[in-house]
Amino acid sequence: MLELIDAVAGRLEFDYGWCRPVYVDFLGHSSLIKIVFSGDEDRGLDPGQQDAFARFWSSKERLLSEAEIAILEYYQSIRVDVRSRVPTEVAEIEAPPIEKISDLGRVVRLDAIFFPEDFGSGKRVAGLLADCSWDPSLGLAVRFEDESIVGVGPQDIVL
Repeated sequence: MLELIDAVAGRLEFDYGWCRPVYVDFLGHSSLIKIVFSGDEDRGLDPGQQDAFARFWSSKERLLSEAEIAILEYYQSIRVDVRSRVPTEVAEIEAPPIEKISDLGRVVRLDAIFFPEDFGSGKRVAGLLADCSWDPSLGLAVRFEDESIVGVGPQDIVL
């Protein structure tokens, strides 16, 4: 497998982007996820990705905590609609009542923290990418720009 040692992000392997596994505390437990940087195998990370990663990583506890709150609020705002679109027998599985962050693990599983190329935008962009029970095809994402949450929704808000 192709490998890159980045001065900011460390040792990365190419797997449809530059990646490495990390443990993060999310939704009340430690999870093994991937850090993923978009890009091509013939070049390393761009300076915008390095800056986005460094800033996100130095504040990851706060940012992940803010993301947990945002996901809970988002889930609560869509739950009734999700339940109305699924058969009654699966409603409790796909959209059970969730009132606490610690219960979100029943419906959300974090997979990756994604750092897209900035293409000269000047914004530090990062996204949490997760699987969710209510939308297995599009998943769930939390989009950060300059270390502030700007959106919660399907993964295409980040990808």
